Amino acid sequence: MFATQFARLLTVALYGFLSFFWSGCQGHDHDHEAEAFQTEALSLHDSLVVVESDVRTLLADLQAQAGDSDVLADSLTAITADLETWETFMVEPEGAHEDGHDHSHDHDHDHSHDAPDVTPEQMVEVQQALLDAIKGLHTRLTALPAATASVSSP
Repeated sequence: MFATQFARLLTVALYGFLSFFWSGCQGHDHDHEAEAFQTEALSLHDSLVVVESDVRTLLADLQAQAGDSDVLADSLTAITADLETWETFMVEPEGAHEDGHDHSHDHDHDHSHDAPDVTPEQMVEVQQALLDAIKGLHTRLTALPAATASVSSP
């Protein structure tokens, strides 16, 4: 049930946000301000990638420990589904693959979603929403009884 609510909330929030801003004003040429927002979006993206990596590691560790615990297994299944939903919304800000940007993290998935046509300021908000959502998944994982012995906070 929580997984469904999480998916709906994330879907509504991101689609609503993106559709609102896609129709908003584009084309303001504020190079210095845009560059600052672009840098912030890239920084947020780097942060969410670190948290995502922690989530994947913790999830794998907990799945290995789940054993015969149906409650833990069910919780991990729900969190895995929410992680997959989160991935569908993942977009990388412009410049994420340019030289000088740390994008050396490992993935067993693809962030090939094209960046929406939004302003750099709006991309900051998108990256912040993605970061908040992945931190929420991390919090859920660390709240599981089996996780309390070996978890660090993002």
